[in-house]
Amino acid sequence: MVRLLPDLLRVAAQSEQVDGLLDELTGRWNIVECSFTTGIGRSLVTDGMAVDWATETLTDKRRRRSVTGVREAVLGFQHGRCLICDNPIGPSDKVAIDHVFPYVIMERYGGVSGWAGPDLDAVWNLAPAHQHCNAEKSDAFPGPELERRLVQRNEAIMSSLKPLSRTLRLALGRNPGGADGKQWTRFVHEVRSLCR
Repeated sequence: MVRLLPDLLRVAAQSEQVDGLLDELTGRWNIVECSFTTGIGRSLVTDGMAVDWATETLTDKRRRRSVTGVREAVLGFQHGRCLICDNPIGPSDKVAIDHVFPYVIMERYGGVSGWAGPDLDAVWNLAPAHQHCNAEKSDAFPGPELERRLVQRNEAIMSSLKPLSRTLRLALGRNPGGADGKQWTRFVHEVRSLCR
């Protein structure tokens, strides 16, 4: 239940903004109901929620999200190649989704709330790779060539008309590197500097 205090009701009754207040209240309550439905608990208060644009769901930032849908969404922008070794990914190859900047970095800072950088469990940092390449790389930092491929791939997505470009634009705009899609190189270098 959401209860409006008498002072707020008095202000609302005398304001031209009463319709906006009711809309905002409804919107906030919808977020609360969605949190209950998706099982987001107390960590919502400290770490907040993440929006999964692909599935249009809200998730708890402390939990790793399923990344299986990333393969189909971005493999074409990698020209069907493994981002790690740059060799083609064949139909019979086992594929993994690599966190180019390892997810473990955020865990070292106690989760999203302690980490000053962008969400490393987001599309901009996820890439299809051969399963054996991903296992070999493990939690290693990306080298300059892998960073270059990530930048190139993200710029290709940004210049497309696919909805995924909006997801990357939002990541770039809210985090280091500014709002211009041509600044992925700077963005990636700033993320690297935050990791050290």
